[in-house]
Amino acid sequence: MTTEDSKHLDDLADRLIEKQQRFVYFFITANTGVIIYSTNFFIEIDIKTLVSNIIFWPLIIGCVSLLVSTVSCIVWLFLKNKSYESYLDYLRDHTYTILREKKEEEFKSPYKKPISKTMGTMFISFGLGMGLNISVYVYHFWQVHKQKIEPPKKEQQIK
Repeated sequence: MTTEDSKHLDDLADRLIEKQQRFVYFFITANTGVIIYSTNFFIEIDIKTLVSNIIFWPLIIGCVSLLVSTVSCIVWLFLKNKSYESYLDYLRDHTYTILREKKEEEFKSPYKKPISKTMGTMFISFGLGMGLNISVYVYHFWQVHKQKIEPPKKEQQIK
């Protein structure tokens, strides 16, 4: 492997890492946006009405789930950067020629399992949070819509 090939591989790895980080930043932004929208939803509705309503606990659980997803994203970024750091340390200790000759001595990241578990937590909590919040909003707006569009009673109709 020439130095030109190794530079090309490094560039590809850097682009992959950048795309993964952008994806995780999108998750953080989406989670934060929904949490802020839900908070505004709490503020607009009278708290006594909200607590007595069926949508209160799914909305709370959805927001907590999105918060867990956001924290998982941040932990995932931290672990991914640590893994990349340890890989660079490994490469610094071994030259490319030694790595090519000794195929049995592959790099094994100690962060591989935590990264995959964090990614799973991130996706599951994101799906749960978004599903609960969307169902709460659909239910709430359906109830509001149902109450406003009720046809007038016969006594109220204009003759």
